[in-house]
Amino acid sequence: MSFYAKMNSFLRRFPRPPFAEQRFWDKTYDKAPGGIEWGIEPGEMLKYSWTPVPKNKTKLMTGTLTEICPKTSKVLDLGCGSSMLSFFLAHEGWSDITAVDLSPIAISQCKQRAGLMGIENIDFVVADCRRF
Repeated sequence: MSFYAKMNSFLRRFPRPPFAEQRFWDKTYDKAPGGIEWGIEPGEMLKYSWTPVPKNKTKLMTGTLTEICPKTSKVLDLGCGSSMLSFFLAHEGWSDITAVDLSPIAISQCKQRAGLMGIENIDFVVADCRRF
């Protein structure tokens, strides 16, 4: 039996998390019209414990991105959720951003926020990023 077959057999023993289901995200974003930005602590992944991402970590991520991705590059934000990273990148000067999420509610909230903020360089798309 290959490594991947063994791993799949092992993983089948655990319940499938709801994170791949649109209704989970619609319900989550429906309860938080202001948006949510999440991060998973590595040690908590099997427990599916969510913690907010500190704003200084977003700044660190974009600093790394600037080093490898010029601001003229196309950016694809898969599973964007509240799209805080896309908004931040748009504010920092990236000009061609596509933000994709499974939840139409999350994307609707992002479009509303972009309109209020006058941000026009983010294309918001409702799609399953596993099939995008």
